[in-house]
Amino acid sequence: MELTRTNTVNTQAPISYNGGILSAFVEGVKTFFETRKAISELEGMTDLQLMDIGVARSGIKAAVKGDLYR
Repeated sequence: MELTRTNTVNTQAPISYNGGILSAFVEGVKTFFETRKAISELEGMTDLQLMDIGVARSGIKAAVKGDLYR
């Protein structure tokens, strides 16, 4: 019995962070963690500090997400 080697070529496109589904997923994860960090930092402030920057404690999530209207 003779063993032969065959060379195979991978025809799939390489996974890239420059575009596509993987890039969108990575950006979504980054945004999620950045948002959580910002909310956590604001929640750690005193009411006086929040008042200085014009954010009510009840409006922290809206402020981080850009939903506050002035």
